[in-house]
Amino acid sequence: MKLDKCYLLLGSTGVIGKNLKKYLKNTGQAIFTVSRDKKKSLKKLKNHFSGNLSNKNFIDDVAIKLSKKFKHIDIFYLAGTSSVEESLDDIGTQFSKSVACYCNTLDAFKNKNVKIIFASSGSVYNEKKLNYFSEKNILNPASPYAAIKMACENLSLIYSNLYKMDIRVARIFSTYGASMHKLFIYDCVKKMTNSKSEIVLKGSGKQIRDYLYIDDVSSALTIILNNGKFSNTYNVCSGKPQVISDIANKIRSSLKLNRIKIIWSNIDTKSERDQWYGNNAKLKKLGFKEKNSFGCMLDYTVKNIYKVLKEK
Repeated sequence: MKLDKCYLLLGSTGVIGKNLKKYLKNTGQAIFTVSRDKKKSLKKLKNHFSGNLSNKNFIDDVAIKLSKKFKHIDIFYLAGTSSVEESLDDIGTQFSKSVACYCNTLDAFKNKNVKIIFASSGSVYNEKKLNYFSEKNILNPASPYAAIKMACENLSLIYSNLYKMDIRVARIFSTYGASMHKLFIYDCVKKMTNSKSEIVLKGSGKQIRDYLYIDDVSSALTIILNNGKFSNTYNVCSGKPQVISDIANKIRSSLKLNRIKIIWSNIDTKSERDQWYGNNAKLKKLGFKEKNSFGCMLDYTVKNIYKVLKEK
C-alpha cells in the first residue's frame, strides 16, 4: 500500500537545500535528497540518491522508485549553477548542462503525481528604468546565470501547458546566513579577517540589494508549495533595499575591526545591476511574514562566519 506523500530535494547539498531539509523535518513527512556529490558521508545518508541529473536514467530511476512508494511527491528543484561568477566559466557548457538537467527531471516526473517548486532568481529582471521589481516586470537576463534561470522558467511553462504539471516558480533574491561560504557578505568578512589595514571591494558601494535570511527563504518556499497557485511565479525577497556600503560598514563594526579601511574599486561587477530589489506583495498574500530582521541576523551571520574562518 502506498504512503501519502514525500518531499524530494534536488540540489540538497547547497546552502538553501541543507536549510530547507532541516525546516521540513518538522512536518514529519519523509524527505528524500539528490545531489551529484558522491562523498562517502552522503552515501550513508538515509533516503539519499547520489547521481548526476544529466544522466536521464538516474533521475528516471529516482522517479520510478518514489512513485511506487508514495501517492504524491513534493519536489524542490534547487540544483544547477549557483552564482553569476560560476556561470561565467564556460558559458555554453554551463547553460546546456543546467537546462538539460532540469529538462530530464521534468521528463522523469511528467506523468507522476507531483508538485514542483523551481528555485529561480530575481536576477532574471533587468528592466533598466526600474530598480524595484514585481512578478509582472519585463525579464531581460544580464548574465548567463540569469539566462539559465529564465530558460528553465520557460520550460516550466511548457511542461505545465503540455502535461498539466503543477510547477510554481520562486524567484529568490539575495540570501544570507551563517552557513554561507560565498557571495558578498562572506567575502567581505573573509577579507576583513585576513587584512591588517585595508580591503578592496567591487563597485562603488552604492549598489543596492535585497537580502532575506536563509530561514525565511525556506519558509517562503514551503508557503509557495502549500498556498501558491498552479503555474504562478513569486518573488522571494524582503522588499527592503540594502546599500552595500552600509552592509560593509556594519560588518566591520560587528567584527570590531574599525581600523580596516574599506576601498571601493569603482569597477562594475560583471553582469550585475547596481540597483536591484524586489516587491514581495504577492508572496505576502499567501501568508508569508519575514521573521528575521536584517540588522539582527546580519550581526549573527557575520560573527558565525568569522568564527568558522578563524578555526580553519
